[in-house]
Parts: sequence; C-alpha cells; structure tokens
Amino acid sequence: MTKVELRKKIKALLNDSVETFPKASELICQRILNSEIYKKSSIILSYMALADEVNLDSFMEQALKDGKKVYVPRIIPNSSQMDFYEKTYDSELNYYGIKEPLESAPKFQIKNDDEEILFLIPGRAFSLEGARLGRGKGYYDTYISKLKSCISQSNLELIHLAGVCFSIQISDKIPIEKHDEKMSYIITDNEFCKII
Repeated sequence: MTKVELRKKIKALLNDSVETFPKASELICQRILNSEIYKKSSIILSYMALADEVNLDSFMEQALKDGKKVYVPRIIPNSSQMDFYEKTYDSELNYYGIKEPLESAPKFQIKNDDEEILFLIPGRAFSLEGARLGRGKGYYDTYISKLKSCISQSNLELIHLAGVCFSIQISDKIPIEKHDEKMSYIITDNEFCKII
C-alpha cells in the first residue's frame, strides 16, 4: 500500500469513528500523565489537535499545573518548517485551520543540556515498530532532524519521540523513506508501547 492509499484508508476509518474521539483522547491523556517519561521530562513539545487527531488539551493543562514547560508548533509561512512557542491561553488559526500560539509567545530554544524532552507527535498512521506516516508536508520530520542536529550524541537519549494516535490508526506496514523519523514510543487508547 502506498502512502497516499494508506492516508485515504485511515481517513475513512477516522470519519467512521468520530464519536469515540473524546473518550479515547482522555484515555490517552491519562496514559501520558501516568507514564515515567512524562514524570522525568521537564519540557513537553506537544501540538494543537485537528478535529481528527487525539486532543491533548486536558493533558497540556495538567502539565502546566505540574510545572512543566509546554510548547506547541507554529508553522513558518511558505515553508515546510515550524518552530515551537510556549503554550498560552491565546492562540490564532493558521491557513490550514490549525490553532497556533501567538508569535509574541516565548519561543522554544533548542539547547544541548541535560533536560529531558517529551515530544508528542501526531500522525496519520503509526506502526508498533515506530514508523510514522504524516500528512505529507514534512513539518515534523524536518523539525525532529533539526532538533537532533543541535543535540550532542550523548544527549539524544534525553529526547523521547512519542507518536500519539487512536488505536484504529495503527498499521502493520507503513511505507517509509530515508528522511522519515522513527518514534521511540507509540501511545494509543489501547497501549503505551516502547519501541526497542
């Protein structure tokens, strides 16, 4: 199955399961909050969900109460790149209809230090081997590559890449290319899977 075919298949599955999203999203939020990697991480890179993605709003709210630094993406116009800005109560819609933090919010600065980062990443589909299929624009793969290039080899283990999706988005086989970044964890409403 090609990437285009798999995206189409997953979209149809999601369209048929909309009523399950709120409950499944809350289950996933609780799984993350109860995880060891969340407890160890002082920085959370998260996202503002589209209608067919896992909604992490309640998770982010609790993370802020827990004293974590929470950042969400803002797309750089006319590019396949994004930066992360501090999560605040103010947001605006970008040209894809995705909520974004204001550009005036503090920007996440990539530092080569010993703070642990939990990076929660949405996708169209994931495999339990850590493969990810995005929406085809390359924003996350580009940012992860940039993040890794700024961190020394010894500190790379402090970055936890966690694919977040509904269980119906798990696929046995995902076509991957050289630039596709592999996840360290997959989190669904059914499981919290560490990739070995």
